[in-house]
Amino acid sequence: MVQTAKLDGIDFVFPRAIPSKYQDDLESNIVCITEIRDLPVSYGSDRSTKKLQAVGVNVYYGSGNTVNTEDLEDQLTGLFEAHKWYCIYSPGSTLDPDTNQLTKIFQFQRTKRKL
Repeated sequence: MVQTAKLDGIDFVFPRAIPSKYQDDLESNIVCITEIRDLPVSYGSDRSTKKLQAVGVNVYYGSGNTVNTEDLEDQLTGLFEAHKWYCIYSPGSTLDPDTNQLTKIFQFQRTKRKL
């Protein structure tokens, strides 16, 4: 979903983990999306009827970043909301102590009906 949206300001989107060849890339704006919850819920007739799903979205801004971070983060949130995910966690931005990169963490959740 984030890859196909091609939001301005995001250079790379990776599922699960950032590949080793990009882990030292301090110039690019990188988004890493990881699954943090996939829990069966809402039981009927001894079977789950829905799944509670959540993902973590980590944004790593490159040291030469020129994108308006607030606008990009609003676009990311809007993209998830448009696909029926809602934000359950979003603390303020922080600086990575090792790289001095600006980082932002989100968590989005949805309930998906099982067929």
